[in-house]
Amino acid sequence: MKFRIFSRLPRCLTIVATAMIMCVPACHGGVLFDNLASLYPPAIGFGAIPLPGYFQYIAQAFTVPTSVDYTLTSFELPISVSPFAGPNQVALYVMDDSGGLPANVLESFQLSNLPTVNNGTLTTVISLLHPLLLGGSQYWVAATGGTQTTFGGWMMSTTSGVSGGKDIVNGIDQGWTGGPSSSTLGLRVTGDPVPEPQ
Repeated sequence: MKFRIFSRLPRCLTIVATAMIMCVPACHGGVLFDNLASLYPPAIGFGAIPLPGYFQYIAQAFTVPTSVDYTLTSFELPISVSPFAGPNQVALYVMDDSGGLPANVLESFQLSNLPTVNNGTLTTVISLLHPLLLGGSQYWVAATGGTQTTFGGWMMSTTSGVSGGKDIVNGIDQGWTGGPSSSTLGLRVTGDPVPEPQ
């Protein structure tokens, strides 16, 4: 399978917050989305190249249960970084949705010291801003290289009935290179329910 190459987040997207995150235990909260039971290799690749006006990333959608709103607590995903291409740094973003595509950045993260082999090891990312996730709404977790030379991979999932993986170049869905058109990226999202007003 070929790997796609990705660039850095453009200046037009405001990075809401940045945190250095490593592999840590999962945090508390209810599970809003989970397709990690059926991971399989190979991974969808992501990285960065210094081309002006070129922004590319991969992203996985998740929909919040309709019964209640939540605040984001954490998400887990099987990502790794190649030991042969650039510093071990990855940029991740939680984004809202517009027309079925990732839109505004709600929270951002800079990860380092990630695994160098895609063997299903999960990286847990803890939310610092705890953005509000509205019940019944779709959101995204997106990944790109943390530097201009970083290259990594995000393992896929074969969970039945779940899709939502995207390969985006300058805001346009490109599909996948060398993979199924409905590729799904492995992801688990947790959140805390927002109490109803009294």
